[in-house]
Amino acid sequence: MNSKLVTNMLVHLNMFQQVHLNMFQQVHLNMFQQVHLNMFQQVHLNMFALKWKLIKHCILVMMMMMMALLMFLLKLRFLSPNFMLQKNPTRSWIQVFRLEISCFCTICTKIVQNILLISLFELVL
Repeated sequence: MNSKLVTNMLVHLNMFQQVHLNMFQQVHLNMFQQVHLNMFQQVHLNMFALKWKLIKHCILVMMMMMMALLMFLLKLRFLSPNFMLQKNPTRSWIQVFRLEISCFCTICTKIVQNILLISLFELVL
């Protein structure tokens, strides 16, 4: 009788351990998967948002550069060096052209600097 009771208790103890071990493993596996899935999704979502911001800024830079180039070409067309030379006859055509090129490069550099600063502030915030 005593040995049967002990055997039953051992069987129930084994069942209890098995059930609780399975529940424990299942719960912790689900929690682990859920936490890591959420972390993975969050990191990749943030990376995608960051890449999209950088792509938008690159498109913006290219548009600004194209606008600056267009304005430069229009200025060359309508404000020809002859017109500039009439205002200041001591300058040569090459000097006027160099001045225009340096102005264009300065404008483009400032545009790129401003957009990079905006990108940096967005990364920090």
